[in-house]
Amino acid sequence: MAELLRVDGLVKNFELRANTGIRKTKRTVQAVSDVSFTVGRGETLGIVGESGSGKTTVGRCVMGFGTDERFNCVRWSRPHQVVV
Repeated sequence: MAELLRVDGLVKNFELRANTGIRKTKRTVQAVSDVSFTVGRGETLGIVGESGSGKTTVGRCVMGFGTDERFNCVRWSRPHQVVV
């Protein structure tokens, strides 16, 4: 079957900032680490995981919402349209 979507090594980090009164701190949380999958025409993909495991973040990166550190890892075989 023809490949419709390929995701190779998707990574998404979020920067968290906290103000503890005297000083401000920053830390990075890796929400998605090295996610890879392929979807062919006519196939359906289900992403399953615990709450907070990054399922929604993967979907948003694939659809192009937000910024992604390694966005070039998502490739569509033809132009796609996002309907919200």
